[in-house]
Amino acid sequence: MDTLTTPLKPVKRTTSSAFDVTRKRTLKEAGLRTEEHTNMVGIYLDIDPWTNPQDPEDVILASRRELERRMTVAEARYANPRGKPPNHRIRVYWVFPSEAQTAEEVFKEAWIYNMAFEEILERGKVFGFPVLLDGCCVVDILRTENRGKMENVSVADVGHCSWEDFLSKITRGLMLGFRWVTGLLCAQTPSYSLDSCE
Repeated sequence: MDTLTTPLKPVKRTTSSAFDVTRKRTLKEAGLRTEEHTNMVGIYLDIDPWTNPQDPEDVILASRRELERRMTVAEARYANPRGKPPNHRIRVYWVFPSEAQTAEEVFKEAWIYNMAFEEILERGKVFGFPVLLDGCCVVDILRTENRGKMENVSVADVGHCSWEDFLSKITRGLMLGFRWVTGLLCAQTPSYSLDSCE
């Protein structure tokens, strides 16, 4: 089994094909941020104002609550918030490579990245923000006064030999559409094929 010595990296995508144009339009119309010449997608989460931005566990758990809310409320649930965060909420930016075709799939991917951060914290690994997970997913708090040096963490830090190993141990009951999303995430990893997720 391949290890994480080769980190996940975004797959370069051109904007010339109709598939890419359609996909980017779909995600932009849903209110998400997409980069022009890569497959990177960004989500802004306005987390609870009582969250301690210096406490990574607090930020990650608050991000999970906001992901849950955005995935379940009835209207405009996936669109990134605009303007200044309301009611002193704290804006957190999540960006990662995605081949997802819909905003719903993007949010499911973010949920799995969130689970990885939670496990890393539960096992005693401490980090600050901005933080980079396995060369793939960046989480940052959009407060310039808090910006520090990018920190790096990995599921290998908590005993997983690969992303496939981590994904295989996620409880299926915790994730709607788990099988589909893990396939999308494995597709981002150069050392994996979709067959490895079967």
